[in-house]
Amino acid sequence: SASARAAALRLPATASGRRLPMPRLGIEEDEERHLDEHHPFDGSGLVPRSCTDLGCLFLFVFFCIGMVSVATFAFAHGDLRRFSHGYDHRGRLCGVDRGVEHRPLMYWCGAGSVDEDGMPSSLDVKFPTCVSSCPIDTSTKMVCLGVEQVQVEASGERPLRTTRMQVTQGSTLQMSYPTVEWANRYCIPQVGIGKRRGASGLAESLLGFDGPIGNPYARLILALGGLCHAFWVLVASFVLALVFGYCYILVLRFQPKFLAQASLLVLPGACLAASFFFSSSSRRWQGGSGEAGQLDAANAAILSRAICITLAALGGLLLCMACCLQEAIVAAVGCSKVACECMFQSPSLLLLPLVESLWTAIAMWLLTLSTIWLAATAHMEDDFVAVKGIEIGGLTKTFAFPAQNKAMLAYHLLGFVWLMDMSTALSEFVVSYTVVLWYYTPKPKGSGPHMPLLRGGVVGLAFHVGTLAMGAFAIAALRVPRVCLRLLSSQAEERPNKLCQAIGTCIACVAGFYQRNLKFVTRLAFLDVCICSTDFWEAARNAHGVVESEGGKVPELVGACWIFSVACVLLAAFCTGAATYAAFALHRSTLAEPFRDFAGDTFFVAAVGAVVGARVGWCFAAVFEHTADSLFYAFAWNKWHGHNTVQNYAPESLMEVASYRPIAKPDVGRAPLQRAAASGGGFFGAYGVFSNVVAGGAYSDDETQALIHGAR
Repeated sequence: SASARAAALRLPATASGRRLPMPRLGIEEDEERHLDEHHPFDGSGLVPRSCTDLGCLFLFVFFCIGMVSVATFAFAHGDLRRFSHGYDHRGRLCGVDRGVEHRPLMYWCGAGSVDEDGMPSSLDVKFPTCVSSCPIDTSTKMVCLGVEQVQVEASGERPLRTTRMQVTQGSTLQMSYPTVEWANRYCIPQVGIGKRRGASGLAESLLGFDGPIGNPYARLILALGGLCHAFWVLVASFVLALVFGYCYILVLRFQPKFLAQASLLVLPGACLAASFFFSSSSRRWQGGSGEAGQLDAANAAILSRAICITLAALGGLLLCMACCLQEAIVAAVGCSKVACECMFQSPSLLLLPLVESLWTAIAMWLLTLSTIWLAATAHMEDDFVAVKGIEIGGLTKTFAFPAQNKAMLAYHLLGFVWLMDMSTALSEFVVSYTVVLWYYTPKPKGSGPHMPLLRGGVVGLAFHVGTLAMGAFAIAALRVPRVCLRLLSSQAEERPNKLCQAIGTCIACVAGFYQRNLKFVTRLAFLDVCICSTDFWEAARNAHGVVESEGGKVPELVGACWIFSVACVLLAAFCTGAATYAAFALHRSTLAEPFRDFAGDTFFVAAVGAVVGARVGWCFAAVFEHTADSLFYAFAWNKWHGHNTVQNYAPESLMEVASYRPIAKPDVGRAPLQRAAASGGGFFGAYGVFSNVVAGGAYSDDETQALIHGAR
C-alpha cells in the first residue's frame, strides 16, 4: 500500500527542522533518486550566499573596536621599561626617571647590626635605591631610606587630654657592603671569594621565593626579558617545526600504520627519558646560570621532582594507550589514506598549514605585545597610613595596578582567546570549502578545483564572519563542559555502578542536557555553513543530523584521526623543545661569563620552543583531521541526497573505508516493499529521514549551481 511504502521510505522529522535544497518529490521519484546514479539532485549544489549571524557580526565588530581602543590606551600609557628596570623607594624608575637617569642598578641597603667585616645582618628588601655601579667594598657611602622616628607629645588634662604623634622619615647615608652585578640589573651580596652567591643568607633574602628578585612574578619578568636574546633560536625552532610537519604528512601519506605504531612507542619513550633527565637535574636548577639557576636546593628538588613525576605519568598513559588502541589505529589508518589522497590531489591544502602557522605567529606576537604593554600601564602610588580615618603619606611608594586597568586586561585576554579561535574557525571553513569542492569534482578528479583557499577565504570573510565568530566563541567556551558532560553521558548510558545508582537521576539529567544542547556543537557546523549558508546553531544541528542519520560507518569514522593529531602535536613539541634546548645551550656557552646571567634561562627558552612546535604541529594536525572529517561529511551528504550518485564522486579509498555498497535496481514488477528489501532493506529506513524533512520545508525551482561548475 502507499502508506506502507511511505513508512518504509520516511522516518519522523529530525529536530533540526532542516530545509534541504531539494525538490518536493513523490514516493516513486524519491525512490528513483537513490537508485539512479546519474540523478541531478545529488547534493552538489550551493545555496545562494547571504550574510549569516548578523547579530554576532555586529557584536564581534564592536568587540574588535574595543580591542583596538584598549591597545591604543596600552601603547599610549604603557612603558615596557617598567618591567626591565626596578623602582627605588621614592618610586623612581632606575635608569629612566629624572634624577636617576644614570643609575640603572638596584641596591638594597643594610638593616640591623653590622659585623666586623662590614656586612649587615639583614637587608631592607622593601625599599631599594638606585646606583650607577655595584659597590665592591665597605667604604662607599650609599643614600638609603632612614628609619622612622616617632615623636609623641601629650598636652592638656584629662578628660580633654590631647596626644600629638609625629612620624619622621628621611634619607640617610650608609656604608656599603661588597656586592656583585647580576643580570645587568641588580647588586647581589658577595660573601667570600669563590662561594656561590646564593649560599649567603643575604642573597637568599633577595633570591628566595619571597624575595624581590626570586618571587615568581620577578622570575617570569626576567625570563620574558631573556627571550629577546633567544629570538633567532626561536625563529629556527619555528622553521624546524614547519619542516617536521611536512615530513610528518609525507610519512603519513605512504606509511600511516608504521607512523601510528612508531609514534605510540616513541612518545612514551621520550616522556620517560625526559623524566629521567629531570630526576637528576636538581643540580642543574641550582648550579646553572640564568634565572632558574638561582634556586636553592629544596626548591630545585621540588621542581625537578614535580616535572619528573608529570612526565613519567604522561609516558605511562601513552604506553597504556599504545596497548589499548589497536582497533582505533586501524580506523585512523583508513581515514588517513582518504585524507592524504585529498590533500595531495588538492595541493592548496598542503599550503594551508604554512599560511595558518605564519598568520598565527604574527597574530599571537601582536596580541602578546599589546597584552604586555597593557600590563605595563601599572604605575607607582604613594604609600599612606590611615590613623583614625586620616591618611598620612610618607616617602615610600608601591607598584599599583588600578581596577580599571585590570578590567581592560581581562577584556583583552578574552579577546586574545576569541581572535585565536576565530582564526582557527576561518581555517576550518576554508578546509571545508576546499574539500567539498574537491569531493564534487567528478572522477577522475585530477588536481581539483582552482584556488580554493582564496575562494574559501573570500566567501568566509564576505558572508560568514558572524557565524565564524559565533562558532569560535561557542566551541571554545563549551570545550571543557562538553568533555565533562560527555563522560557523564557515557556513564549514564552504561550499566551504573554503586556511585551512579546514588546519583543516577542527576547523571540522567546531565546526559539529557548534553544530548539536547551541547552534543552537536562541533566544527562540522562549518560544513553546513559552507554548503547551505546557515547560521551557526542551525548549521550545528543540521550537520549533526546528517552524520548521525547516515546509517553506516560515518558516525564512527568522524574524528577517528585524533590519534595522528595527538601524535603530531606531541612529537612536534618534543622534537622542537629538545632542539631549542640544545641550540640555546650552545649559544649561551659562546657568551662571556658576565652576560650569561641575563641571556635567558635555557629551560624556559626550551619550553617556549616546545610551545611553538606544538602550535605549528596543531596547525598541520587540524588541517589533516578536518580534511578527513569533511570528506566523510560530504560523503554522507551526497549519500543522503542520492545513494547511487556517490559512485560519481567518492574516491575508491573513501568508499572502502565507509563500506559503501550501491543499491541494485529492483526487477520490474516486484512489490515496492520487496524492492526495498532487495535493495538493502534498512537503507531507506536510514535515509528516509530527509523525505519528511523535505515535506516540511520549502524549495525554490531547482538546486543552485553545482559545485563542480563553480570550480571550473
